[in-house]
Amino acid sequence: MSNNRGGSGCLPSIIIAALVFVIWGAFEIYDESQIGLIKNAREFDEMPNYEHYLKKYPTGRYSKEAYEAVVRLWDEMDFDFFKKYEMDYNVSQGFFDTLIKTDERNYYNSTTCKFAISNYLRLDTVYTDPGFLSNLHDKMEAKCRAQYDIAVQINTLDGWMHYLTIVPKDFLFDAQEKYDNLHNEIWGTEESAWAYACEMNKADTYEEYESLYPDGNHFSEAEKRAVDLRVNSIFGRDHGTLPAMNKTGYGGGTTSTVVVENATSYVLTVFYSGNDGKRLVIQPNGRQSVVLTNGNYKIAASVNSSSVRSYAGTEDLTGGEYNVKYYIQTTRY
Repeated sequence: MSNNRGGSGCLPSIIIAALVFVIWGAFEIYDESQIGLIKNAREFDEMPNYEHYLKKYPTGRYSKEAYEAVVRLWDEMDFDFFKKYEMDYNVSQGFFDTLIKTDERNYYNSTTCKFAISNYLRLDTVYTDPGFLSNLHDKMEAKCRAQYDIAVQINTLDGWMHYLTIVPKDFLFDAQEKYDNLHNEIWGTEESAWAYACEMNKADTYEEYESLYPDGNHFSEAEKRAVDLRVNSIFGRDHGTLPAMNKTGYGGGTTSTVVVENATSYVLTVFYSGNDGKRLVIQPNGRQSVVLTNGNYKIAASVNSSSVRSYAGTEDLTGGEYNVKYYIQTTRY
């Protein structure tokens, strides 16, 4: 008797489970149906949703509406969209094959004129109408031409580099040539290079001058300005505190000798900003020294790894010799 009652009690549970499965399956079928997909696309009004519909139903009942929505949304995009979502369309394989991680977001390298609509798009499987593709190509060229005109008007190295970075290769026009010509015009002679470095007043432009003209008339000044800017930048953001140096030698005079040992596994750069502006670039487990005019110095240090933060501190140099050993200590929480 107990077995019969137990068996009959299972039947409602089985029926309920079957009904739930059927209802769930019906919802899933509806979601992937033409009407389900187009309603979802209309609700969110975003390109990937229309593309999903077109990929599944390229000649479906609502394909004309979806195509028109893609063109409308594409026209509404500003050019920054293409900087964020460039695509690499491989004609022979028909898929995107170059994915680069940058700033924790996905960016794509573009290589052909079929750089087009969004980072989700597969042109060969979604858009098969040559006229439609040609229309999008013309729109892309117009957007690039507008950016080109801006670069011409600005005519700076940064402006041309920005253009070369965000525009696909098929729409570069003569931008690379213009960048090269302007670069040669600016950096081709020492005096024009120095004038440009002073105008920009950035650490990297002073350092560019140093690399091009190591025996130049303004080398020492360029080094000091670059070092001052680097040190101020490190002091102005989150940083650790450098350990104090040990004074190991005494004596009169107007200079101090600082000996630095790099006990890290990275290339270490140490900047000294004060009466002098000097930098040391020390290989792992290496050792270098620098002579500095006495006085108060702001000191900053960084390594060639983005996972290690920079360090900074101050020292008052009064003559003699100083020694310091820098190492990295890992703290686990």
